Amino acid sequence: MKKAIKLWATGAQWLFTDNLISFYVFISMIIIECAYLFAHPSSSNIAFIVIIIAYVINLIICAWQKGKYEACKKEKIVSRLYVVIFLALFFIGCFVNFLMCIELTLIPLAITLICIIIRNYSINWLGEIIVVGVPYIAFVIAIIVLPISPVAKVLISICYFFVIPFFPILEDNTASCNIFEIAYNITWSKIYEDHLKRYDEDKWNLISS
Repeated sequence: MKKAIKLWATGAQWLFTDNLISFYVFISMIIIECAYLFAHPSSSNIAFIVIIIAYVINLIICAWQKGKYEACKKEKIVSRLYVVIFLALFFIGCFVNFLMCIELTLIPLAITLICIIIRNYSINWLGEIIVVGVPYIAFVIAIIVLPISPVAKVLISICYFFVIPFFPILEDNTASCNIFEIAYNITWSKIYEDHLKRYDEDKWNLISS
């Protein structure tokens, strides 16, 4: 119990002080989409609930495996498998409903990318509120529209609030910095190291200015 509390406190701190926010944002957006689809039931919507939940399962499993095999040849296999599974799920969704699949896939990816950019280049409190607060507020609004009891809505919102800090912990255990970088073949390759150096230099120049 003490270990879980310590992990929760660490994750809560990282939400505001580190770059480990992509899992939180992406998974929140997927849950929001699931809530919307569940509130408007149809055969295609049910199919898309399964597909976008599979996006999250693919992310979590491959991220964990990539961290397990960091800097090994198996890491390349995991990275490629991550991309292949994602594309397979995407193309299956396209057969169900092309435009809907594009929308349901691009929205969480785009919002996650925007939040990553804000976190990396914003050094004020407004950026922190946007990155951490907006996804949770959107989550609560999505739960409100669900056809469930008010008590259940409150309990789900509270439970998710306490689950959120564990997402940065999960992301930290991967061999990548965000959901996009899991697709890197070998995390600590020369190319990746050069990328990190350029990023650190750009961030330092931004802070200095």
